[in-house]
Amino acid sequence: MSANHYSVRVFIGALGAVLILSAALAQNIAPQERTFHASKAVVEKALQDFHGTSGGKLPTLEGFVNGSADSLTRYQRGFYQFSVAVTPVDAVNTRVRVSAKITAWYKDEVAANSGYKVLPSNGRLESDLLDNVEDTLKSTAASPSGNTEAISAAPSSPAPDSPSNIQAGTSVFQNALSTAAAKPVSHEKTAEDSATEQRIQQLTTEGNSLREVLRNQSRPSNLAVIRNSKTPLLDRPMEGAKAVLLAEAEDEFQIVDTTGNWVHVQVSGLSRGWVRRDQVDIPSATAASLSTLEQDPATFDRPPAFEQTREEVSVFPGKWEPLDGKKVKIIWVQPSDKKSFGTEPKLNLVKTVFKNSFGDVAKSTPAVAGVVVILDSEDGGMAATTLAALQQWHAGHLPDGAFWKRCLLDPAEVFKTADQ
Repeated sequence: MSANHYSVRVFIGALGAVLILSAALAQNIAPQERTFHASKAVVEKALQDFHGTSGGKLPTLEGFVNGSADSLTRYQRGFYQFSVAVTPVDAVNTRVRVSAKITAWYKDEVAANSGYKVLPSNGRLESDLLDNVEDTLKSTAASPSGNTEAISAAPSSPAPDSPSNIQAGTSVFQNALSTAAAKPVSHEKTAEDSATEQRIQQLTTEGNSLREVLRNQSRPSNLAVIRNSKTPLLDRPMEGAKAVLLAEAEDEFQIVDTTGNWVHVQVSGLSRGWVRRDQVDIPSATAASLSTLEQDPATFDRPPAFEQTREEVSVFPGKWEPLDGKKVKIIWVQPSDKKSFGTEPKLNLVKTVFKNSFGDVAKSTPAVAGVVVILDSEDGGMAATTLAALQQWHAGHLPDGAFWKRCLLDPAEVFKTADQ
């Protein structure tokens, strides 16, 4: 299929998704607006000082869009962008209208249907932006060195602490006190002024704390950050392996494990992928933890660091009755950055390779009768299993001990563990 035909199919799939989402978007919460008792110039300055109107990444979609957690499991890499309109009502009142556009990558079981989609905002982002503008204007009005225009437009009495103190149908920025003629500003602080300033500082501190919690919630600490766009995540730690996803720069994935120069990451849900260590940035704390883990593999029962160099389907290379003369998948592995695997248990290495290869072997065309792992090193060896035994072990019907008894381990002493 040509690239143009594929692009057309992807476009048609995306167009269909847009049409399906149109009904949901029609129910999206309307843009929020609020009128502030300040001039347009002061309000625009407050928006500029906030540094949050350009948008950014969302740590999670749940709580920001309309939809249940189950309906959002296929979405990742959430991003929001604000659309802000500032309109003067009169010389001392300004209306701000805000709407948020939320997009996320939708990963469909059919790759052609995957792509970025627009999700309906539930209004939380818009409300938070307006609250920040309000806090900024209050702080400016309360500060002796603040903008004189904002001070002259501020109400002569402190703003109420709760909506219950405002008459029904009115706004804290439109009540009789705030629209009355401005009184001369006194630079002498009263007890009420100090109480109001303390209250504003308290609310600002609480708001910043909540935003920090929001940024950190559901955010794993062991993340691998992609360095360059179009970086492939592979289905196994081997050059030339099948790509399960092309990641973009700054994409973050939770680290599951590491093997030599490869990092095993969680793509989405149960989906996993491998990426070369030099293609990601790993936080220093996580890197130190991984380094400690890799330096003491026996303690954690980890396989020796290795790289899968090649694989092929061929006739079983040896004499073992269960596979003699049959087609098998042969996988070669080498130790990372050294000539031998050392004294570490190699059964864990073979176990890892068997586990990673099961998915492809089970649906291999033409079908194969088993899997062979060849340790291509000075202290090498060979391990083989039939497809039937591998299937039973993978399904949990065969414990490790019984599984190894059904395998060929040649020579046997190479695969013995310290307690054998």
